[in-house]
Amino acid sequence: MDDRTGFRSLPTELRTRILEHTHLGPPETGGYRVDEQYTYREAVDVFYSNTRFDFFQDDLGATLSFLRDVIPRAGLSRLRHLEFTMTEAQCACWASGAIASGFPAEMLERNVAPMYWGGGSPPTFDYKADWRAVLAFIASYADLPRLNITVEMSQCCWPFVECSLPRHETVDLSMIRFIYDFYVDVATAMCSLKGLGSATFELSTFGQPLKPWLEREVLGYSKEPIFETDQAEPSWEDDLWHPRFFKVIPPWHDMSRKLEGSNYQPDQ
Repeated sequence: MDDRTGFRSLPTELRTRILEHTHLGPPETGGYRVDEQYTYREAVDVFYSNTRFDFFQDDLGATLSFLRDVIPRAGLSRLRHLEFTMTEAQCACWASGAIASGFPAEMLERNVAPMYWGGGSPPTFDYKADWRAVLAFIASYADLPRLNITVEMSQCCWPFVECSLPRHETVDLSMIRFIYDFYVDVATAMCSLKGLGSATFELSTFGQPLKPWLEREVLGYSKEPIFETDQAEPSWEDDLWHPRFFKVIPPWHDMSRKLEGSNYQPDQ
């Protein structure tokens, strides 16, 4: 019989189904039977343990929905790195917000709002409560000792300084106190993640002295030295790109302060 019109010309799947109903049985494939459940677990492990999720949106409730409804529970326990990039709207409205802290409303409306949320009032959410809900969910399902969390806050805070203050003018630090409070509250909530593998805070204003302090409070140990004073003289590059207050310890801050729920025990 011509192979072009005979049994061999039929699609492979159809030939297999036909043979299953004969004494010949299905043909040998030369391969191995696959355990679907085992394959699924292996695929989930490989994908989620090697994928870095970066959440960048004003609505932290939407972030929680993604973690809860899109990522399977088996995937949550295999996550190894999460990054949360905070937004300008979150920085402006976290807790009591920028205006209540003394940042000029007209400056916010003129210099920040049009570029970062299209003008007018910023998106209104309960950012503080939503952030804590996200962390509580992570604490319930993630393998915390193997999880690394990065919180990027350098970009979202910088516009409030850069676009409103001259480069070399003496800065009224109290006007940007809300940035400090924003850092502290985000980190305080993360102290609930007991035994977290690693925490990294990317900061701009006040960043050099506060970054290692916040990481220590969350993790329970210091990843890098903590600066007690600001003695180093800036180079001309530092003066050009980052005014002095970029590295200064805020006058209201106490480096021995412990955050609520701090995991740091200095005597251990």
